[in-house]
Amino acid sequence: MHKISFTKDTIAKLFGQEDAAQENQERLGQYFIRNSAFEDAMSDQNLVILVGHKGSGKSATMARSHTELSKSHISIEIEPTEILAAREISSDDNFNAIVSHWQEKIQQAIANNILTNKFDLKGQNATIQKVSTATGKFVNRLKDALRQSNRQAISMVDDTIIENFINDETRVYVHIDDLDQGWTSSNRDIRKISAILSALRNITKSSSLIKFRITLRSDIYYLVRTSDESTDKIEGFVSWVTWTNHDVLVLLCKRILTYFGEKPNDETLKKLEQSYMSAHIFSMVMDAKFSGRGKWSNKPIHYIITSLVRRSRPRDMVKLLTLAAQNAGREASKIHSSHFQAIFESYSSGRITDIENEFKSELPNINQLILGMKPNKIQRRANLNYVYTTDALSKKIGNIISTSTLKFTNGSQISARALIQFLYKIDFITGRKNVDGALVRYHFDNNQLLINEVNDMGFDWEIHPAYRWALQPGNVQNILDDLELS
Repeated sequence: MHKISFTKDTIAKLFGQEDAAQENQERLGQYFIRNSAFEDAMSDQNLVILVGHKGSGKSATMARSHTELSKSHISIEIEPTEILAAREISSDDNFNAIVSHWQEKIQQAIANNILTNKFDLKGQNATIQKVSTATGKFVNRLKDALRQSNRQAISMVDDTIIENFINDETRVYVHIDDLDQGWTSSNRDIRKISAILSALRNITKSSSLIKFRITLRSDIYYLVRTSDESTDKIEGFVSWVTWTNHDVLVLLCKRILTYFGEKPNDETLKKLEQSYMSAHIFSMVMDAKFSGRGKWSNKPIHYIITSLVRRSRPRDMVKLLTLAAQNAGREASKIHSSHFQAIFESYSSGRITDIENEFKSELPNINQLILGMKPNKIQRRANLNYVYTTDALSKKIGNIISTSTLKFTNGSQISARALIQFLYKIDFITGRKNVDGALVRYHFDNNQLLINEVNDMGFDWEIHPAYRWALQPGNVQNILDDLELS
């Protein structure tokens, strides 16, 4: 019998930190699961763009990639502020000139990071400037600077890696997380990201010894990709950071098992039945089954977790279980169903806040749209609170448009269809359809074309369960009665 007390420290160690940047790297290494995005980051590709929702694990993937690559290559982490603190871009600026500007800024950040962090070259601004302004000769000048450096200022391991780099046997991997920092969804920002991506490609063209690993939120990638025809060249460099419901449960299994000192095999965990996870692993720290009313009554606990965690956002799992554990408190031996029910409303409110903060740069008055999706009295009486046909959803959004001041930052036209597309893209709504008697849900990251054929593909639309208690506060039991589990 595993004993546990849900103190603040225990909860963080058990379920993990919400922000990978705040996580203890040793603990992250214990529970991290290698996925295709991580394998791409570890590859020999010159440019890898990790694209995913906020909370999808992009930063964790970058952190593990940097740690692993540091063992055999020069791996550096560049803060986006080192690059983005540059001059304002005018709409009159020549695009090629903008690209050259960013290329110099990026090369300067790389040279500064390597030469000042690895060697005793602080204050050698002239050397860094000479290296960073080299067009097409950046790597050669970087090698020259390394040859002339005070080699006693580094360890033997680093010395070997540097020597191998000079001899073309190792690489420089440059990790830039949150390149979209300060994003406003303006046309100027779209152009800036497009120019930076072109600059990265130019640097890698001049030498395959420099490789970039960057992260972008999925909404930003789509805005850039669909607004600038030149970005068709970056599509092949994109690696999607996505997780299925099963993947999220596997992540939770590994966090629980490693917390108790076990060393599970990833492939073995992936093959486990979800009912087994609930009965034998999740039950170590929470009720194996959910006690309550409606369609959730006596269901294995994994149904509740997967229903409330938004698509490809493992951070939701951390937030949900952290809140429930905090409600359980240090005196409880497990997280019980009552502890989950007590936090559904606050968890839901938090997810509303998440999407408002994440997407208000694209739609400044997004709260008017989201709160306008509250069910009206007729919908509540008919038990059709959160499921819509396309026509019904268009009508509801049309009513919201008529009483609000909605406007996309980039100037795109506001219409019911455009807002359905927007809500689908941000995973506020999901597509749903009965296929052979089974309910199938579709999310933006696994079927983007759904929004382009919104009137033709026969799908209904459903507000994600994570948001419902915030839209209908004080109705925990009613929502449990009606909600169909994933």
